[in-house]
Amino acid sequence: MASRSLIEIEGGIWVNGRHNRAAGFNADLEKYIEASLSGWRVFRLGPDQITLPVVNRLAGILRHG
Repeated sequence: MASRSLIEIEGGIWVNGRHNRAAGFNADLEKYIEASLSGWRVFRLGPDQITLPVVNRLAGILRHG
């Protein structure tokens, strides 16, 4: 069965990128709300979460529902 999961990589968090400026942050919130209301699970990762242990945990969750 296909997973209805999304993985968002939040970039630019340490350099005042679009993800932490008001307009970009609000746009992302709208995107996450729409995805959730449409039945998607959203996993948000920043640079510190892109590690083998975290990726393996996510892979396990996505494999087993």
